[in-house]
Amino acid sequence: MKETDRRSLRTKKALKRVMLELLRKKDISKITVSEIANLADIGRGTFYLHYTDPYDLLDKLEDELIEQLTANTTHDQNEDSLMSHLENVWRNVYENKDTFNIFMNSINKGRFMDKLKQKSGNEFLVKYQGDPQKFPEYYSVVYVISGTLGIFQKWMEEGTPISPDELAKIVKNCVI
Repeated sequence: MKETDRRSLRTKKALKRVMLELLRKKDISKITVSEIANLADIGRGTFYLHYTDPYDLLDKLEDELIEQLTANTTHDQNEDSLMSHLENVWRNVYENKDTFNIFMNSINKGRFMDKLKQKSGNEFLVKYQGDPQKFPEYYSVVYVISGTLGIFQKWMEEGTPISPDELAKIVKNCVI
């Protein structure tokens, strides 16, 4: 089935919506293919055309969310581009906070944060791999990524008490 087939896209959208609804109520280990298929009003076979199991669907949802967040990542050292990037990231999180809350409040929170950290730092891992001369800069980047994700996690846990722009300024002051 083609990825651009409208029925296929509609089915995937329904499956993702149902999965998010279920994740609000229960842990992934308690979610079954039958339950997802019934709530999405499709057959089990249709589910298996798109995903291997509920964990595969969860992986795809997490990957899409992380891709959305890191799509416009900039590695410029320019203060203005960093600030603009941070504002865009936090605004994106804020606009999708319901979805982020599901992943941040689930039992799989650590898994989601690990994926986010890995995706955020992947380019740096490749860039610095095997070059001891660049290790100080590499470890600085690891520190910044970990700190920024810690701030993100705390901000989400507290219910996003300040605006994305204010948070971007705080993170910028910590980073620069």
